[in-house]
Formats: sequence, C-alpha cells, structure tokens
Amino acid sequence: MKTGKLRLTTVGVGVLLGTLTTISPALAAPPPKPEPGASAPLQEQQRSAAESAAPGSYQEDFVAVAGPAAQRVRDDYDIPASTTVGQAILESNWGRSGLSANDRNYFGFKCVDAGSPGPIAVGCHAYDTTECTPGCHTVTAWFRVYASMEDSFRDYARLLTTSGLYDHALPYRHDPRAFITAVAHPYATDPDYAAKVIGLMDSYDLYRFDSGTQPGAMPGDEGIAASASYRYGNQEHMFSKGADGALLHSYNTGEAIESESYPAELAGEPVAYVAGDQQHVFALLTGNRLGHWFWNPTDADPTFEVAASDIAGNPTGYAFGGQLHAFARGTDGKLKHLYWAPGEPDLIEENLAQSVAGDPVAYVWGDQQHVFGRTPDGRLGHWWWQTTDNEPNYTVWGGTTLAGDPAGYAFEDQQHVFARGTDGTLKHFYWTFDSGVVEEPLGAPLQGDPVAYVWNDQQHVFARTPENTLGHWYWTPVDNEPRHDDWGGNLGSDPAGFATPTQENVYGRSGDGTLTHWYWNTEMAAPDVETWGQ
Repeated sequence: MKTGKLRLTTVGVGVLLGTLTTISPALAAPPPKPEPGASAPLQEQQRSAAESAAPGSYQEDFVAVAGPAAQRVRDDYDIPASTTVGQAILESNWGRSGLSANDRNYFGFKCVDAGSPGPIAVGCHAYDTTECTPGCHTVTAWFRVYASMEDSFRDYARLLTTSGLYDHALPYRHDPRAFITAVAHPYATDPDYAAKVIGLMDSYDLYRFDSGTQPGAMPGDEGIAASASYRYGNQEHMFSKGADGALLHSYNTGEAIESESYPAELAGEPVAYVAGDQQHVFALLTGNRLGHWFWNPTDADPTFEVAASDIAGNPTGYAFGGQLHAFARGTDGKLKHLYWAPGEPDLIEENLAQSVAGDPVAYVWGDQQHVFGRTPDGRLGHWWWQTTDNEPNYTVWGGTTLAGDPAGYAFEDQQHVFARGTDGTLKHFYWTFDSGVVEEPLGAPLQGDPVAYVWNDQQHVFARTPENTLGHWYWTPVDNEPRHDDWGGNLGSDPAGFATPTQENVYGRSGDGTLTHWYWNTEMAAPDVETWGQ
C-alpha cells in the first residue's frame, strides 16, 4: 500500500513561505516576487495566547463579527469562511493582538517596505519585532494597515488564491478541513497547526458560515464516504432500522444517550450525512421507494418525503457545494443518481448506463465526485465527475472479484476502496497519480462489508470478523503495511462509523440486536465499548 508519509508535514520557518523577508535565499520559495509575510515569533505568541485564552463573551463577539466578513470574502474568492475565521482567531488572539486592534491586521502580514502595503492594505505601521535568520535579533518591521477586518480577510484570501504556494490546497476549497490541512504547509511550521484551526472550527461551529459544507469531519464530508452515523455540532448520531421497520435515531447529547423512532417501512439500512446546517437521512423503503428525512437547525422532528421510486438497494450519498446527492441500484440493475441543486424546483434523476450489483459507496475528492460499486461480474466499477463533466466517466478497477459492497475514502492525493473478496478476505484498491490503480489483497478474513474513514493522518478500516468481533486495520504515515488489532465486543451486523479530531466512533448491533458503540480517543490506552440500547 502506498500510504506514504503525510505530504503536508510542516517544515520550515512557521510563516507564509515565499512571503517572509527574513528567509535565507537557500530556503526561499520559487515565486519571483514573493510578498512579505508575518513575523514568526510575533505570530507564535498570538497563536499561543489564542490557544490558552479562557472562555469569555469576547470570543462569541469576535465570531459574530468575523463570520459575516469571512462570508463576503468567500463569495468573492471561493475560500471557506470557516477556515478564514479559524485562522484569524489563532493569528490575532481573538482580535486582541496589537496588530489587529490597532491596524485591523488579523494575519500579521508585513509590507514590502514602508511605502508598499500591497493592493488592499491602506498603509504600513512600524513595529519592533524579533526576526531569526537563524540567529534572533530585534529589527524594525513594517506591517500592513487595513481599513477593516474584511479587507484583512480579503488580503488573506487573495494570497491563498494567487500564490503558487497554495495551488495544492485550492481543489479542497469546498472541504474546510481538507483545505486548512493543505494550507497549513507552507503557512506554518507547527505540525499541529491544522488541528488547532480545526479544533476552533469545531468548538465554535464556524462551519455555519460556509455554504454547502458541514460541521466536523463527518461522513458526507468531502473525502469521506457516507455512513449511518455522523457528528452534528457536539452530538453523535446513529441511524438504523428498528425491529418494526421504523427509522431508529440514537444520539448522544453529551449527557445521556437518547433515542427516537420515526414510523416508516424500511427495507434496508439508512445512510446519513450533514450538509451545511441540515441533517439528512436516506433509506430504502418497501415498494422500492427511497425515503428522505431531513432536519433544519430549529426542527424538533424531521421532514419526510418519498424522494424516488424504482430503487432496489441501499443508498449512499454526499453533499457537494450547495447540492445533495444520493446513489442507489435501481430496479433495472443500473446505477441511479438523484440530486437536488440550488435553483432547481424539483429533484433531478439520472439513470446511468452501467449496471451495479449490491450497494455503492460515494465521496467527494476536491472538486471531483466519485462513486464505486460492485459490477454484475464482481469487479469494482468506478464512476466519477469533474466540474466540467456533464456525464460521468466510467472504468473498472483491477481484476479482483468481490463478494461484498465497497467502502472508501480519499486521503491526500490518494483514493482508497475496501471490500470483501470472493475468498472471504479483505481486499484493498488504491489509486495515486504516480501508480494508477493498485490492488492489494490484505488476506484478513471478514464477514459482511467494512466501513472506512480517515482520522487525522491515519487511515482506518473496521469489519466484522468470523468470530463476530470488531476487527480493525489501520495505517499511520510511516506504515507500508496495515497494523491490525481487534476491538472485541459482540458484533452481529456490518459496522458504521466516523471520527472526530480526537475520537474514533464505530457502531453496530450485537447478536441480540443491542446497538453498541465502540470508541477510542487519544487519552485512552485501549478502545472501550458501551451500549446505546435498542
């Protein structure tokens, strides 16, 4: 497996490489006219202060002002507002740094010289600061002065969209978490920089300022395939088919496990994802219908609709921009695509030309949409769209034959798919720009279908073992072969799961039908198991 070490590992001088006037020529970035960036020691002080800031009303006050400003900049530069606000918090210590308070400079950007503030700033202000090249000494540096917070945000967005240093991040501009992970290098030397910004985005629900994106690293996010579970705000949610065919909704409020049942006639297992501030669930109903439940932020109960007919399998889906997408096998055996688009009064249905057996999996990768499904002859079919495509591209990955349905995700510049082979063992397919499609038989026996996701810089796969325990395979950045352990328990169904920045969550039903939650976080020596009831 070509997992590789993280391409985004941060190295360097902790500021905007290619914009820092104090980098020695041997380390300077390639753009011919680099812009000056921030003072590394100065910005490190602000970041440290922002991280240690005690909770206070000023934090929500800052977010209330910064969010709308970032949204206006997003509309012009197509940069996620959540990452703009998150970075501004970290770089300006919640707007309390001297640069932000005096000069409305929220990112510590410097002038080329005293008379060159750049195309957006209105002037330059001299400050004594410490520079290290590599020896540290005090110098007088000129920092940009802006007319408003919005102008500072605009200069930040202009830099990210015009400097070649950040070209690798732009394909992820509709996935805030992936975008800041890509921006983090070359922006900062702190290897935890992206995680710190993402932590702020999660804690203060900065995703509410984005359009068509969703809070947290949830299934349905770009790069992560939809599952039956997700996190919305600070709550964990799991959907399943009840014993009476109803849609069962179980969730952790942070204080207790709650459950609700919505009358329905489910004929399969649901899939769920978050889009913006909405929550969406799709499931196959009796009579070959597709049910759709959704919540707006103020809804106590979901709105329900029958979204389509002629459906023969369990759906998958994702949010992409302002659109909602669902895919499932039709009664004619073809892959059916349903989507809702802004400005369109009705659901749009597409019947794709190729056949699919079983249930597909789908995710977004940058500005591309990808769907995988088992072909009638047991191979791995792949459909994908780029932004310029009206019709999907289609190919078959490899020659391995499959007996189960796939799971998958995108990881950096790689795509990964897992499924049970006809020999009953776990198969791994992956694609990179350099290698193309690679088939990797992992040899591990399993029952049913796996679930897979990315957790920070690690890749994780879970499946039911022949002993009905929760099997776990994972890769860290230094691994060429997967590590394996067993999370135990009594698993009687296919698992579902997702990860937050600090915790992994896997759900399944035990042999007696009890909903069970396996979890592990960075403070635990081993995973734990708890029951969520029926």
